[in-house]
Amino acid sequence: MTARFMDEVSIKEQLRAEGLNPLTVKDISQLMISEKVIRCESADDMIVGMGSNRTKDDQIKLIIDGLHLCLEKGKNSFRIVLGRQKDDRKQREVENAVALLIKSIKMDGFRAKVEVDGESIDLNPQSFNAPKIERWMKCLNRQENIPELARELEEAICDRNFKWYKNITGGYWSGRVGGLEVCRLKNNNFQLDIGKTGKNGKNGKVRKEFLNICQHENIDPGFFSQSQFNKVASVIRVIAESRRSGVLNESEREHLLESQILCGDLEIVSKSGVLKPICGEHPFQFPVLWEPSAEPRFIDALMKAGDIPYVVELKEGHSPGQYYRHGITQAVLYREFIKMAEKVHPWFAERGLVPDKCRAAVAFPELAKENKKHQRLLEQHKKVAKCFDVEIIELRINKHT
Repeated sequence: MTARFMDEVSIKEQLRAEGLNPLTVKDISQLMISEKVIRCESADDMIVGMGSNRTKDDQIKLIIDGLHLCLEKGKNSFRIVLGRQKDDRKQREVENAVALLIKSIKMDGFRAKVEVDGESIDLNPQSFNAPKIERWMKCLNRQENIPELARELEEAICDRNFKWYKNITGGYWSGRVGGLEVCRLKNNNFQLDIGKTGKNGKNGKVRKEFLNICQHENIDPGFFSQSQFNKVASVIRVIAESRRSGVLNESEREHLLESQILCGDLEIVSKSGVLKPICGEHPFQFPVLWEPSAEPRFIDALMKAGDIPYVVELKEGHSPGQYYRHGITQAVLYREFIKMAEKVHPWFAERGLVPDKCRAAVAFPELAKENKKHQRLLEQHKKVAKCFDVEIIELRINKHT
C-alpha cells in the first residue's frame, strides 16, 4: 500500500530502497541549494524530492532547483518526487503550478517525470475560469478616482514619495511611502499603521521604527479622522525621510525598488527596450492565480514595451543565490496566467497590449563585477532562466534614491 503524505524521511527511504544515495545537505559554495531539497542521481536522471513536511511554495520552487541541478550536472531529464500536501487545496496548487512550470521548459528532448506519494502522475494545467477573476476585472475597469478626502491627506503630506495605490482584491486604497504601506482608506475610514505585532508581542525592525516615530510625534496608530490630517501628515513626512535615507531605507528593499520603478525613477531595460509601467498614475499589484481555487498572488511590476506586456519579479535584500533563482518560478507562473486566463485579456487589449505576447523577467540590483562568486551565480541564473524564456535584468540603482 502506498504511503500517504510522504515526508522527507519516507522519500529518502524510498530512494535508498532503489539503490540511490539521497542527500539533504545545504550547498552555499557552488550550487546554492538548501537542505530542504532531497537530491541524487541515477544513470539517466537528476532526481529531486521534497516531503509533505515542507510548504507548498517550497515544493513548487523545487522545479527550478531541479532544472538548475540538471544543467550543472549535464542531465537532460529529471524526476520530481513529492509528498502530498495534507490540505487538498494546497495540493491542487502544487500540482497545477508544477504542471505549468514543466510545460514552460523550452529544451529540446528534455524529459520530466513527477511522482506524488510514490506514484507517477500525469499533470496538465487547468484553465483559469475562476469567478473571482471577473470580480477583479470589474474593479480594474471601474474609472475610480481617488476620494477627495484621500487627495486632501496627500496634499497635507506634500511628499513625492507618498502615493495612493489601488488594492484590487481588498477593495481599499493603500497609502504608501517608497512602496511601504503606511495608511489605508476603506469606506471613508482612515487607518495609520505599518505591519503587525508578531507572536509573543514582538515587533520587527520596520514596525519598531514606525512606533518610535508615532511616539515622538505624539500620535497613536490606528483609525483617524479628518481633523487629525495635519498630525498624521507630519508622521508620514518623517516616515518618508527615514525611507529615503534613514532606518526604513534598509528594510523591504523590494517594495522600494517597486516604488521607484512604478514612479519612473528607475529604468528597467529589457531585450524589447525600456519598460514602462502599464498603470502609472494609481499603481497597483496585478492579481494572478497559480491554480483556479488558490489565493491570489501579485505581480511586483506590470510593465510594457510596445504592445508586449511584461511581468517583472523583483529581488533584493537577500543572498543572490537560491533566493534570486526562485524568482524565475514566480515570473514564469505570472506570465502563464496572463497568457491563459482569457478573462483578463480584454483589459490588456483595451490598453493596446497583446496578452499572448506576454514576457517575463527577474530583475535585481547589478551584481559586483569584481565578485567572482556573484558573477558565477549570475551566469547560473541566466542559464536556468533561458530554459523558461525568462530575462534576467540587472538594475543600476542609487541605494538612497
